[in-house]
Amino acid sequence: MKKFSALITAFAVTAGLTGCFSAQKQIEQTADGLLSDFATDDTAFAFEGEVGAVTIKPSTDGKVHTDVSYTARGFSSSVLEEILNETELKSSSDNGVFRLSFVKKGTDTSIWKAVKDEHANYDIDVKAEISVPETMTEFTISTNVGSVTVEDISGTMDLTSNVGNIIVSGAALQGDSNFTTNVGNVQLSLAEALPENSQTEFSSDTGSIEVELSGKPEKGSEVSMKTDVGNVTFDTAGGEFTENIEKGTTGGSGSIAFGDGCTAQVSTSTGKINVK
Repeated sequence: MKKFSALITAFAVTAGLTGCFSAQKQIEQTADGLLSDFATDDTAFAFEGEVGAVTIKPSTDGKVHTDVSYTARGFSSSVLEEILNETELKSSSDNGVFRLSFVKKGTDTSIWKAVKDEHANYDIDVKAEISVPETMTEFTISTNVGSVTVEDISGTMDLTSNVGNIIVSGAALQGDSNFTTNVGNVQLSLAEALPENSQTEFSSDTGSIEVELSGKPEKGSEVSMKTDVGNVTFDTAGGEFTENIEKGTTGGSGSIAFGDGCTAQVSTSTGKINVK
C-alpha cells in the first residue's frame, strides 16, 4: 500500500502581460517504503534512471531486494497521486543480465519520459536502495541526475552519473572498471588490491577524484584518473611509488609507477594532485 505525504511550498509566477503576479502552489507527494523482492540466477546487474539516487549493497539470501520511494512535484495533488500510482518497478532478465527499471505501469516507457510527455510542468525522482546477491559480479549503473553509491560489493563496475557523486566503499574489483561523472566527485575505497592486468578509469569534468587502495596491487594493473576542474588524490596503500608529474598552480599531469609493473595516469586542468 502506498503511503502518501504532501509538502507544500509556494512561489510566485508571472500572470498576463500587465506585470501582475498570482500565487501558485507547488506540491510534493511521496510514496514511501515500497519493498520488492526478486529471485534470480543472473550474474550481472543493470540499472538506469533519470532523476534520483541509487545505492547498491549486498544481500545474504540470494535475492534482489529493493526499498524505493518516489517523489512527484507539481501543482495538483490529484495529478501527483496519479503519477505515483502510474509508477512501476519492473524487472527483466536477458543473457544473464538482471535489469531493474522504473516505467509507466503496464508499459515499457520510462516513468520520467511518461511524466514529461503527459504532464507538463511535473516531475518525479526516485530514491532506491537495492541489495544484490554475491553471485552478481558485473554491475552497470547510470543516472542522469543523482548520486550512485556502492557498498561492500565485489565485481566489475561501470558507474555513471551525469550530475551527481559516485561513491564506492569496501569494494573488491575483479576486472576492468569505469567510474564517470560529468559534474560531481568520484570517491573509491578498496577492500582488496587492484586485480592483475586490470584497467580502472576515473573521470569527472567538474569534481574531485579520490582513490584509496588497499594492499599491494597485482601485477600489471593500470589506473587512469582525470578531471578538468577538481583535485586528484591517490593513496597507494603506503607502498613505494615513483612520481613523474608536472605540477602547477592550476593543474598538472603525469604518471605514477607503483607496485609490480603498475602505473597510474593522473591529470587535472584546475586542481591539485596529491599522492600518498
